[in-house]
Amino acid sequence: MDVPYHIGFVTDETPNVRALHERCLEQGLTTTHDGRTGQVARYKVGTESRTNDATENALETLDQAESGQLTFWTEAGMTLRVGFTTPENELEAQWGRASISFQTTEIDGSLHEDTVYHTRIEELVDLVGALVPLVDPEYVWSSITDGHGGYESVVPDGRPIPAHVDELSWITVVSESVAEQFGGPDRVRQTPAWRVTEFDTGHIMLVLRDHPYDPTEELTGSPDAYLLDGEDLEQEAVDDLDLADPFAALDVGEYGADVCLHRDDIARSFPNEDLRLIRVTVDEERDLRRVNTGAFVRNVVDAEADDDADLVGQMLSDIPADATDADLHVSAVLHAAVPPAFVRLDGPDDENVVTKVMGLDTDVSKIKLLVSLGRVAQQDDFTAEDLDSMEGALDTLAELDDDENIDRYIEAKLL
Repeated sequence: MDVPYHIGFVTDETPNVRALHERCLEQGLTTTHDGRTGQVARYKVGTESRTNDATENALETLDQAESGQLTFWTEAGMTLRVGFTTPENELEAQWGRASISFQTTEIDGSLHEDTVYHTRIEELVDLVGALVPLVDPEYVWSSITDGHGGYESVVPDGRPIPAHVDELSWITVVSESVAEQFGGPDRVRQTPAWRVTEFDTGHIMLVLRDHPYDPTEELTGSPDAYLLDGEDLEQEAVDDLDLADPFAALDVGEYGADVCLHRDDIARSFPNEDLRLIRVTVDEERDLRRVNTGAFVRNVVDAEADDDADLVGQMLSDIPADATDADLHVSAVLHAAVPPAFVRLDGPDDENVVTKVMGLDTDVSKIKLLVSLGRVAQQDDFTAEDLDSMEGALDTLAELDDDENIDRYIEAKLL
């Protein structure tokens, strides 16, 4: 695929071309392919293309222009076009007074070695981050612009911006005021994304995936559902997973650690304060019973459930006569991302991933954390040694005294 890709900086003032040029040079970019200084190999004045001019001549000409563009080369050999314009109408303003553009072949994994195109992605993201404080955009969007449409869904065509974009773009930057419109900076920072960067100016940059159209990693949630539709991350994580009971793999007499809610506390989300860690054993009726008292907790769901309601029903479908209402619980970890190894205990007082996560002093959703760790454990090359390392990392977190740093580490490294 060889089509243009556009990153538009929607802002109230057109940036000075000399300032744009200087900032690009600070990022290690050059205006010639071979790195020569004092020369501009390619630039545009309006729609007129020019070549091989002295840098000062080019900048003087562009200073007088209503719009223009400078071509730069990155250290990894990527060709970028950095532009500016004074819009004559609202449509042009939506495209941005400043822009970065390039051909998609510059980051095509089928045309370049992995190290090359990954480096170019990093250079591109770094350049956007360098221009944000300079340009002070209200909003930044990005999209393929091949003349066949498709970008309209990410371009804000009115205000407030959250009500006038249909989806978030690969690189999205919001100003502090727009972040408030999205529910506040704290909420924006929690958006499921490959990278989230906050600037001293209050801007927040979201890079949704590691590549704009051919990502190598899957997100654990939908940025659009979270930021545009207002869904909770915990519920989204649950909704995106096939339902399954990890205790179905345990044999009669084995021990495990379940994360439960009382039947009366069932809701669409699982706040930490409602969760209860219960050490259980599997009895001969395939019921889970408390290790310490023998009281009934729930049924093991061995059969496949049709939907959420059916799953909840199967957990309490065969309540024994000795169970009281206070005994009846449902599990919060019945989805396919949580493997049996996370819940299984070698002995009634032993520890595992579930007990260690539940023991953390954190405001981060513990269910979301278990799901995220479970996705890691689903990888084909995940071994018993990797599981030991995971448990060791949780032990280290538990020893930290700074709750705020614990939360920040979990959000940055484990989710």
